[in-house]
Amino acid sequence: TSDRPRAPGNRSEAVRESIRRAATTVRSQTLLGGYEMSSRRVALVTGAGRGGGIGRATALRLADDGFDVAVLDLGGRFADFPEYETAPPSELDETAELVEARGSAALAIKADVSVATDVESAVSAVKERFGRLDVLVNNAGLGIGIGPFTQVTEAQWDKNFDVMPKGTFLCCRYAVPLMISGGGGRIVNVASQAGLKGFPFLAPYSAAKFAVVGFTQAISQELGPLGITANCVCPGTVDTPLLRIGGAGSDEGIAKLVEKTVPLKRAQTPEDVAGVIAFLAGPDGAYLTGAALNISGGQTIV
Repeated sequence: TSDRPRAPGNRSEAVRESIRRAATTVRSQTLLGGYEMSSRRVALVTGAGRGGGIGRATALRLADDGFDVAVLDLGGRFADFPEYETAPPSELDETAELVEARGSAALAIKADVSVATDVESAVSAVKERFGRLDVLVNNAGLGIGIGPFTQVTEAQWDKNFDVMPKGTFLCCRYAVPLMISGGGGRIVNVASQAGLKGFPFLAPYSAAKFAVVGFTQAISQELGPLGITANCVCPGTVDTPLLRIGGAGSDEGIAKLVEKTVPLKRAQTPEDVAGVIAFLAGPDGAYLTGAALNISGGQTIV
């Protein structure tokens, strides 16, 4: 062996530094779904108009996390269900203003997620304004046809499937090419505990949310090699205006339901859901795809 003296640790330190830099590059570019966390990222959140809803809470949380946010909502009543209380256009504009108040750029888009031309135009508007799309949150939903399934009309059934699974499909269909052009991204679809377990008197809604879960699992397998993750969040009883519109009843009735069925003994908040969505959109959610995260506070165990 040679008796030549060696500088202790110099080579090993250089090797370790090289490995560290390579790992940082992989983490910031590959595992993060194609975008570097230091760059300005862009999110599109559907169903973001309603004050007190999951969509608005998600848009604001992502803005807090450094995203520019395009917020999308119907911006009016359904022509076929005019009695259903959708968010007025002023609330969508308010969401955009709240995003901007957090120092992020915002784009308010009025569109029907169940209409392909609307969705195509919405994604084109995002591309024109921001030039990229890193995160898509499919949150648009509704609660029509609540009650015994034998009393559900065909129109009510179809509306659930048009807005939720079809709307989710269309938004992914048109958003994914823009994500691919940017090197990857994240898709988060808002399903429900009713998409993991069937609930009585929620047949159309439950079936539609099961479809969202299945669709998400399928596309996660297709999009993974392209640097795009796809996951679902499955909330429980979330204290939102939609909960009451869907027929859940009074504050007292909701409180009794929560006390009886939720181990954590409180209703879920929109911010609870937004926090999990932000996790899936951020660096720590990089290696998670094809999951349907049960975030019901223990209300449903599957």
